[in-house]
Amino acid sequence: MDSVIIPTNNSKMDQVVIPISHSPVTINPSDKENNEDKKVRCCINITAIICILIITLPFAIADLIFGYSDQPCVNLTFSGIDMNIGTWLRVSGYIQIASIVLMIIFQFINEECSKIMGKLMQYLFGMFFVAWTIVGAVIFWKYLQPNDYCNGAIVSYLWARLIIGLVNSGCFMMIKNK
Repeated sequence: MDSVIIPTNNSKMDQVVIPISHSPVTINPSDKENNEDKKVRCCINITAIICILIITLPFAIADLIFGYSDQPCVNLTFSGIDMNIGTWLRVSGYIQIASIVLMIIFQFINEECSKIMGKLMQYLFGMFFVAWTIVGAVIFWKYLQPNDYCNGAIVSYLWARLIIGLVNSGCFMMIKNK
């Protein structure tokens, strides 16, 4: 076994002797493949997160903006339902942001745990948004729209938001039934 002598500035010791082993370093081919798989999976996860952010975040922000707006129809309450469209929009916005944050967090934890929690959260948030979209559709199309309580940008947004939400809910239900 060889050694390397390293000079020091220590007055008690003039040099340090470190033994060197000449054993060759071997790389297991499966380790290299696993690292490549991890890199590819990481790239796919980051791309998926970016796509979901691009699609989801604008709706979450718009839900919060319209939910906190001072338009009169946002805070109207009706007999037979204990919620208004403003509450519906605010809850929708906050839940969407929470789902994005949890999705990002799950990408940085143990891979197996991430898969399990990701599927669980996907199912729970998916089921919540199916039900929540139906609630919003009832509030809007049964109470607000027939009486023309809302006008302007909020009406256009709610039409688009609810139609996209119902299509998304239908897709979610079809995928879960496969």
